[in-house]
Amino acid sequence: MPLIHDAYTDIDFNDEFVTKITVNSWIQNVTATEADACVEMSYPPNWSKAIKTFYQQSQPVSWSQKAGGYVANDSVAKRDGQYDLLEYVTWDWSLQNDGGIANILRITESTPDGKGVEKLVKKIRDAADEETPGESARVPLPSGGAYANTRAITYRYQLVRCIQAKFASIWESGGLDVDQGSFTVAWVSISTNADRLRMSATGRVARLSKRLTLRTTRNASRRAAMSAPYWGCTES
Repeated sequence: MPLIHDAYTDIDFNDEFVTKITVNSWIQNVTATEADACVEMSYPPNWSKAIKTFYQQSQPVSWSQKAGGYVANDSVAKRDGQYDLLEYVTWDWSLQNDGGIANILRITESTPDGKGVEKLVKKIRDAADEETPGESARVPLPSGGAYANTRAITYRYQLVRCIQAKFASIWESGGLDVDQGSFTVAWVSISTNADRLRMSATGRVARLSKRLTLRTTRNASRRAAMSAPYWGCTES
């Protein structure tokens, strides 16, 4: 079945000229297998596998007094925990010019429960109505029982240190003062029973164009009880 999706974006600038971008989105017709892969690729150490043309590295690290700096340490990246991550990204400004940045981020990760996912669905529906009154009618609304069967990940990230950046012609030390936000993505199965359709979904996506999230719900057939996936995203 073709994907059905939409997204609602809000951009704010505060008095310190810090940009905040919030994206709430939903996608229908995502299978459980696809949802599993997407949630796994959203795991911060897997960013470099998910978007290879942007992320050169997404390596868990720890501070080494002996080395006098950060060293690779996969063991610190515990699910539902806090750890530091080296984020190294590059991009093209044009055919002749490129840019990049290397940061140490502090990741605080957890797994949303059913109530957390339900709150995300409400947040997405509220964002839809804020953009266009009545728009939430298009957003799939899961039944309460569907929240017992979810696939989800949520994390907050905060800049610990900007190691170096290239915004012009050369790499220089530092370059970024603020980089923080949060990301949540969740998938919920939908089941149909006779003439009644019940859907569930939620999620949350990413920062500046660097994090991508989706949320999906798959319409099941009108008669037999079937699972249908829904996937969502938001970032701030």
